[in-house]
Amino acid sequence: MARQEALDELREDIKRLKQDLKAILQSVGDTGSVKWEQISDRMKDRATEGYEQLRDAAEYARQRSAQATQAARETVSAHPLSWVFGAVGLGIILGKLMGRK
Repeated sequence: MARQEALDELREDIKRLKQDLKAILQSVGDTGSVKWEQISDRMKDRATEGYEQLRDAAEYARQRSAQATQAARETVSAHPLSWVFGAVGLGIILGKLMGRK
């Protein structure tokens, strides 16, 4: 009889250990998913910040390009003959360089 009681106690202890282990694993799993969500949120925030910086840089480049284009147009308009002769001269030089074998 004492042996049967000890065996029953051991079974109960094992049953409680299983329940405790299950609760611990569930708790760790919940903590892990919370941490994963936090990491995921941080990654999304950084990706959004990077995208916004890239968009701002592209907009700045477009503005600078438009300014440079406008400045070139104004310069050519102010001195059209100088630019025509310069273009012809550059064409002659490039033609001679490319014509060499």
